[in-house]
Amino acid sequence: MPGFAATIPAKDLTAVSTYLATLKGSAPSGSTGAAPAKKGAGPDPAVVAKIEKRGGMIGPVAQNDDHLDVNLHLAGANANDASLTLLTGLKGVVRLDLGTTPITDAGLAKVKGMKDLTELHLEGTKITDAGIAHLAGLSRL
Repeated sequence: MPGFAATIPAKDLTAVSTYLATLKGSAPSGSTGAAPAKKGAGPDPAVVAKIEKRGGMIGPVAQNDDHLDVNLHLAGANANDASLTLLTGLKGVVRLDLGTTPITDAGLAKVKGMKDLTELHLEGTKITDAGIAHLAGLSRL
């Protein structure tokens, strides 16, 4: 316990402790909204290598959660509609950053199968309103 805790009245510590106990089992602030994936084999290393070769990044959202965070934003112009074909076999992608890439409506069509997706960044892309229609079935987004 930190040293300053000695200056906190016991009744306040009890109140905080009681409050924290009521939070057990509730989703923490900033949660993806999806139940944590069980630790498994993770994404196909060959797919990870191809994404990284293009300048992207892929990894779990947390140490104890196999849901994936895929970032092609860092790849910039190296990420294109064809890059999204690499993602079609990935399971558990909850975050996808396509910002500042030349992705088009045609490329976004490849995202529609990512049913776990809760966060999608499209700023600075070539996506139009027509492309957004491909996301209609992604209920967690």
